[in-house]
Amino acid sequence: SGNLIPVASTVRTNVGAWLSNEDITNTGGGYTGTTGSKSVNSLIFNSATSGTVTVSSASTLEIIGGGVLVTSAVTGGTHAITGGTLASGTSELIFTHDGAVFLNVSSSIGGTTAVTKTGAGAGALRLTNAGNTFTGTVNIQSGFLQVAGGNAIGDTAAVAVGSGAVLNLNAPSAAYNAETVGSIAGAGTIDNVGTFGAFTLTTGGDNTSTTFSGIIKDTGSNLALIKPG
Repeated sequence: SGNLIPVASTVRTNVGAWLSNEDITNTGGGYTGTTGSKSVNSLIFNSATSGTVTVSSASTLEIIGGGVLVTSAVTGGTHAITGGTLASGTSELIFTHDGAVFLNVSSSIGGTTAVTKTGAGAGALRLTNAGNTFTGTVNIQSGFLQVAGGNAIGDTAAVAVGSGAVLNLNAPSAAYNAETVGSIAGAGTIDNVGTFGAFTLTTGGDNTSTTFSGIIKDTGSNLALIKPG
């Protein structure tokens, strides 16, 4: 899969003023405001000014081409997509993160949507919705994907961690010290960076045979890996 982000994008920092089928960027400022259900071609974070894309309750923000880009211009601030549902017109959300700080995504992701993480930025894509149910593959090709909230990845979603890429486990409190996924493959790193006690990662729900040859470690607290069956 690839994510070609068109060069000609429209600067619209006011989320409420977005128009359908546009390629949206926030060059020069941070995102503010709220949108109802909307379909845009692509979404770009291109400013160190803090900003949040807010989707109203029971509404869906569809990224028609699937691409969400965080550029190297994002050197500071806090940046987020929150509320409602985040969806892709291609059944794959492709997050390219070349920035230095988190992109927090707490909007719900469901259905058969796949999540792909690319980009070499030091900042992580952070999935925090505790009710995500998506069943598509999580493909961490490069950089950092951090999960928090206890169910940031669908319980039957396959996870592939590429060589040099990192899956960070980071619960916001002891009540969320668990994550269940369908399977784990790859040669990257899985790291529990949380500090709220032992974290339990359960895998095997998709009943497939996979090989993980990477590193599993507990930088923050103890990490327990459970493989039922």
